Amino acid sequence: MSRMVQARVTDEQWNYLEYRAIEFHDGDLSAAIREAIVFSHEFTGILEAASPSQALRELQDRWEREDRERQNKTFMDEADDED
Repeated sequence: MSRMVQARVTDEQWNYLEYRAIEFHDGDLSAAIREAIVFSHEFTGILEAASPSQALRELQDRWEREDRERQNKTFMDEADDED
């Protein structure tokens, strides 16, 4: 399920979203907005944690683990393509 969002943003906020969309999401503004929401959610969780430094380390560990898993999957997909 997906929902539609309409929002008023400042020029600075729009420019940031536009930059993220173009540079990191092949021009997909919706992906840039979803990314901003995910980052906001993660950052709020860190700030509200009993130990923000520990929460930040845990987030970094999780993202590094997920990145390794993505890289391994991509590597395995490329190996399958060679067959």
